[in-house]
Amino acid sequence: VEDANAIQRYGYNHKTVRAMGCTDRDQARRLGRYVLASNILNTETVTFSVATEGAMLLPGDICLIADPLKTEIESGGRIKSATSTSITVDRELDNLDMSGDWYLYTYGASGIAQRNEVKSVATTTITIDGSFSSTPSSVQMFILVDESEENTFRRYRVQSVKEGNDGTFDVVAILYTDRKFEYIDDGDLLDVSGGVSYGSKTTLKSQSQKIKKNSITFTINNTSP
Repeated sequence: VEDANAIQRYGYNHKTVRAMGCTDRDQARRLGRYVLASNILNTETVTFSVATEGAMLLPGDICLIADPLKTEIESGGRIKSATSTSITVDRELDNLDMSGDWYLYTYGASGIAQRNEVKSVATTTITIDGSFSSTPSSVQMFILVDESEENTFRRYRVQSVKEGNDGTFDVVAILYTDRKFEYIDDGDLLDVSGGVSYGSKTTLKSQSQKIKKNSITFTINNTSP
Protein backbone atom coordinates (compact mmCIF):
# COMPACT_ATOMS: atom_id res chain seq x y z
CA VAL A 1 0.00 0.00 0.00
CA GLU A 2 1.10 3.58 -0.54
CA ASP A 3 -0.10 7.17 -0.25
CA ALA A 4 0.83 9.40 -3.17
CA ASN A 5 0.58 12.65 -1.19
CA ALA A 6 2.81 11.30 1.58
CA ILE A 7 5.39 10.13 -0.98
CA GLN A 8 5.41 13.58 -2.55
CA ARG A 9 5.84 15.25 0.83
CA TYR A 10 8.26 12.89 2.60
CA GLY A 11 9.80 10.90 -0.22
CA TYR A 12 9.58 7.17 -0.84
CA ASN A 13 10.13 5.18 2.36
CA HIS A 14 9.83 1.45 1.90
CA LYS A 15 8.92 -0.66 4.94
CA THR A 16 8.68 -4.44 5.12
CA VAL A 17 6.40 -5.95 7.75
CA ARG A 18 6.08 -9.61 8.68
CA ALA A 19 2.36 -10.37 9.16
CA MET A 20 2.17 -13.37 11.46
CA GLY A 21 -1.07 -15.32 10.92
CA CYS A 22 -2.02 -13.45 7.74
CA THR A 23 -3.84 -15.75 5.32
CA ASP A 24 -5.05 -13.50 2.46
CA ARG A 25 -4.39 -10.25 0.64
CA ASP A 26 -7.18 -8.34 2.40
CA GLN A 27 -5.55 -8.94 5.79
CA ALA A 28 -2.17 -7.93 4.38
CA ARG A 29 -3.61 -4.69 2.99
CA ARG A 30 -5.25 -3.87 6.33
CA LEU A 31 -1.91 -4.32 8.12
CA GLY A 32 -0.21 -2.14 5.53
CA ARG A 33 -2.84 0.56 5.97
CA TYR A 34 -2.38 0.37 9.74
CA VAL A 35 1.36 0.97 9.45
CA LEU A 36 0.85 3.75 6.89
CA ALA A 37 -1.89 5.54 8.87
CA SER A 38 0.09 5.26 12.11
CA ASN A 39 3.03 7.06 10.52
CA ILE A 40 0.82 9.76 8.96
CA LEU A 41 -1.59 10.46 11.84
CA ASN A 42 0.12 9.42 15.11
CA THR A 43 2.81 12.06 14.83
CA GLU A 44 2.92 13.62 18.30
CA THR A 45 4.32 12.23 21.54
CA VAL A 46 3.75 14.02 24.84
CA THR A 47 5.02 13.61 28.38
CA PHE A 48 3.36 15.10 31.44
CA SER A 49 3.20 14.69 35.21
CA VAL A 50 0.04 14.31 37.27
CA ALA A 51 -0.82 13.77 40.91
CA THR A 52 -2.06 10.52 42.42
CA GLU A 53 -4.80 10.31 39.76
CA GLY A 54 -2.06 9.05 37.47
CA ALA A 55 -2.23 5.72 39.28
CA MET A 56 -5.53 5.10 37.46
CA LEU A 57 -3.84 5.19 34.04
CA LEU A 58 -2.67 2.04 32.31
CA PRO A 59 -0.75 1.63 29.04
CA GLY A 60 -3.29 1.50 26.22
CA ASP A 61 -5.78 3.86 27.91
CA ILE A 62 -7.09 6.83 25.92
CA CYS A 63 -6.80 10.14 27.75
CA LEU A 64 -7.85 13.71 26.99
CA ILE A 65 -5.37 16.56 27.39
CA ALA A 66 -6.71 20.10 27.79
CA ASP A 67 -3.54 22.15 28.08
CA PRO A 68 -4.63 25.82 28.37
CA LEU A 69 -1.39 26.88 26.66
CA LYS A 70 -2.63 25.10 23.53
CA THR A 71 -6.42 25.26 23.81
CA GLU A 72 -6.22 28.92 24.99
CA ILE A 73 -9.07 28.35 27.47
CA GLU A 74 -9.48 27.08 31.03
CA SER A 75 -11.68 23.99 30.80
CA GLY A 76 -10.60 21.69 33.61
CA GLY A 77 -10.05 21.67 37.35
CA ARG A 78 -11.58 20.40 40.60
CA ILE A 79 -15.16 20.10 41.76
CA LYS A 80 -16.19 22.06 44.86
CA SER A 81 -19.70 20.66 45.17
CA ALA A 82 -22.25 18.79 43.06
CA THR A 83 -25.93 17.93 42.70
CA SER A 84 -27.59 15.35 40.48
CA THR A 85 -27.70 17.81 37.56
CA SER A 86 -24.87 20.33 38.08
CA ILE A 87 -21.46 20.91 39.59
CA THR A 88 -19.74 23.95 41.11
CA VAL A 89 -16.06 24.18 40.21
CA ASP A 90 -12.96 25.89 41.54
CA ARG A 91 -12.58 28.45 38.74
CA GLU A 92 -14.59 30.82 36.56
CA LEU A 93 -15.45 29.60 33.07
CA ASP A 94 -16.81 32.75 31.46
CA ASN A 95 -14.46 32.63 28.47
CA LEU A 96 -15.99 29.52 26.86
CA ASP A 97 -17.64 29.67 23.44
CA MET A 98 -20.62 27.35 23.94
CA SER A 99 -21.51 27.15 20.23
CA GLY A 100 -19.80 23.76 19.86
CA ASP A 101 -20.69 20.27 21.11
CA TRP A 102 -19.62 20.55 24.74
CA TYR A 103 -19.50 17.57 27.08
CA LEU A 104 -18.57 17.33 30.73
CA TYR A 105 -16.28 14.52 31.87
CA THR A 106 -16.08 13.78 35.59
CA TYR A 107 -13.80 11.23 37.18
CA GLY A 108 -14.50 9.36 40.38
CA ALA A 109 -12.45 7.12 42.63
CA SER A 110 -13.06 4.19 40.26
CA GLY A 111 -11.17 5.96 37.46
CA ILE A 112 -14.11 5.50 35.07
CA ALA A 113 -15.26 8.73 33.44
CA GLN A 114 -18.84 9.93 33.21
CA ARG A 115 -19.68 11.80 30.01
CA ASN A 116 -22.65 14.19 30.01
CA GLU A 117 -23.82 16.77 27.50
CA VAL A 118 -23.54 20.33 28.81
CA LYS A 119 -26.73 22.37 29.04
CA SER A 120 -25.27 25.65 30.32
CA VAL A 121 -22.21 27.21 31.96
CA ALA A 122 -22.59 30.17 34.32
CA THR A 123 -19.41 31.45 35.98
CA THR A 124 -18.48 28.49 38.23
CA THR A 125 -21.60 26.34 37.73
CA ILE A 126 -21.91 23.72 35.00
CA THR A 127 -25.38 22.28 34.37
CA ILE A 128 -25.78 19.09 32.35
CA ASP A 129 -28.61 17.81 30.19
CA GLY A 130 -30.22 15.09 32.30
CA SER A 131 -28.62 13.82 35.48
CA PHE A 132 -25.44 12.09 36.60
CA SER A 133 -25.50 8.32 36.85
CA SER A 134 -23.31 8.80 39.93
CA THR A 135 -23.17 12.22 41.60
CA PRO A 136 -19.55 13.50 41.66
CA SER A 137 -18.02 14.41 45.00
CA SER A 138 -15.87 17.37 45.94
CA VAL A 139 -12.19 17.50 44.96
CA GLN A 140 -12.80 15.16 42.02
CA MET A 141 -11.51 16.24 38.62
CA PHE A 142 -13.62 17.58 35.77
CA ILE A 143 -12.96 18.59 32.19
CA LEU A 144 -15.11 20.37 29.61
CA VAL A 145 -14.54 19.22 26.04
CA ASP A 146 -15.78 20.63 22.75
CA GLU A 147 -16.05 17.43 20.74
CA SER A 148 -16.57 19.34 17.49
CA GLU A 149 -12.92 20.45 17.71
CA GLU A 150 -10.88 17.26 17.59
CA ASN A 151 -7.56 19.00 17.12
CA THR A 152 -8.13 21.42 19.99
CA PHE A 153 -9.02 18.79 22.59
CA ARG A 154 -6.75 16.01 21.53
CA ARG A 155 -6.83 12.40 22.63
CA TYR A 156 -3.71 10.39 23.37
CA ARG A 157 -3.01 6.71 23.94
CA VAL A 158 -0.95 6.07 27.06
CA GLN A 159 2.35 4.34 26.36
CA SER A 160 3.87 4.21 29.85
CA VAL A 161 3.22 5.37 33.42
CA LYS A 162 6.05 5.76 35.93
CA GLU A 163 5.68 6.70 39.60
CA GLY A 164 8.02 9.36 40.90
CA ASN A 165 9.51 9.79 44.36
CA ASP A 166 7.31 12.79 45.19
CA GLY A 167 3.92 11.11 44.72
CA THR A 168 3.50 12.20 41.11
CA PHE A 169 3.25 10.03 38.01
CA ASP A 170 5.09 10.63 34.74
CA VAL A 171 3.03 9.68 31.68
CA VAL A 172 4.17 9.19 28.09
CA ALA A 173 1.41 9.16 25.46
CA ILE A 174 1.08 9.30 21.67
CA LEU A 175 -1.52 11.14 19.60
CA TYR A 176 -4.64 9.03 18.98
CA THR A 177 -7.33 9.28 16.31
CA ASP A 178 -10.00 6.68 15.65
CA ARG A 179 -10.21 7.85 12.02
CA LYS A 180 -7.13 5.75 11.43
CA PHE A 181 -9.25 2.65 11.82
CA GLU A 182 -11.80 3.94 9.31
CA TYR A 183 -8.96 4.19 6.80
CA ILE A 184 -7.79 0.69 7.67
CA ASP A 185 -11.30 -0.68 7.05
CA ASP A 186 -12.29 1.10 3.84
CA GLY A 187 -8.96 2.09 2.31
CA ASP A 188 -9.83 5.67 1.36
CA LEU A 189 -6.85 7.95 0.93
CA LEU A 190 -6.09 10.25 3.84
CA ASP A 191 -6.62 13.98 3.35
CA VAL A 192 -3.92 15.76 5.35
CA SER A 193 -4.15 19.05 3.47
CA GLY A 194 -5.31 20.79 6.63
CA GLY A 195 -2.14 19.87 8.51
CA VAL A 196 -2.02 18.57 12.06
CA SER A 197 -1.66 21.77 14.04
CA TYR A 198 -4.09 22.81 16.75
CA GLY A 199 -7.39 23.98 15.35
CA SER A 200 -6.86 22.31 11.95
CA LYS A 201 -8.57 19.30 10.45
CA THR A 202 -7.20 15.98 9.22
CA THR A 203 -9.99 13.89 7.78
CA LEU A 204 -10.77 11.06 5.42
CA LYS A 205 -11.72 12.08 1.90
CA SER A 206 -14.97 10.14 2.09
CA GLN A 207 -16.96 7.96 4.42
CA SER A 208 -17.41 4.71 2.53
CA GLN A 209 -18.71 1.48 3.94
CA LYS A 210 -16.87 -0.51 6.57
CA ILE A 211 -15.86 -4.15 6.31
CA LYS A 212 -18.37 -5.99 4.15
CA LYS A 213 -20.40 -8.45 6.14
CA ASN A 214 -19.80 -11.22 3.63
CA SER A 215 -16.03 -10.83 4.00
CA ILE A 216 -16.06 -12.44 7.46
CA THR A 217 -17.19 -16.02 7.86
CA PHE A 218 -16.83 -18.44 10.74
CA THR A 219 -18.25 -21.72 11.97
CA ILE A 220 -19.15 -22.73 15.51
CA ASN A 221 -19.03 -26.45 16.29
CA ASN A 222 -21.27 -27.18 19.27
CA THR A 223 -20.25 -30.54 20.69
CA SER A 224 -22.51 -30.39 23.73
CA PRO A 225 -25.60 -32.67 23.73
